[in-house]
Amino acid sequence: MEIDILERLKKSLVGKVVILGIGNPLRGDDAFGSLFAEELMGKISLIVLNGGSNPENLLGKIIQENPDTILFVDAVDLGRNWGDTSLFEADEVKASLFFFTHNSSLRLIFDFLKENTQAKIHLLAIQPKSINLGDKLSAEIEEKLNFLTGWFIKNYSL
Repeated sequence: MEIDILERLKKSLVGKVVILGIGNPLRGDDAFGSLFAEELMGKISLIVLNGGSNPENLLGKIIQENPDTILFVDAVDLGRNWGDTSLFEADEVKASLFFFTHNSSLRLIFDFLKENTQAKIHLLAIQPKSINLGDKLSAEIEEKLNFLTGWFIKNYSL
């Protein structure tokens, strides 16, 4: 994990923060965002939601929370090495530049939330190793999951 990303995360998570983990637990590393959310729920002072495979179902809840910052956590094919992690602002995410490992387009969700909140929106993306149906979480991605959740618990514990 690059220290730069952790420093950028710390600077980005300001005010009232909602974290939305996204992922399909049946598709290997695609489960990353959901597992991230599950691991942090009830352990940190930020609002953590698990959007699973259908993050759009939680948009009303996010809007009701009236957050200053929204952080999406998802496995995204960035064309990089397994486990590489990047932090993007919503405006940097163009539908044609990323392959999201699930069906819903985060770009559409970002646009909807930008219209309905004043929140700054960020995406913490991890490069998956395998997203095949029936795969288990790869060791490389599990290592990143443990590292990142540990960092969040250390920095944002209740």
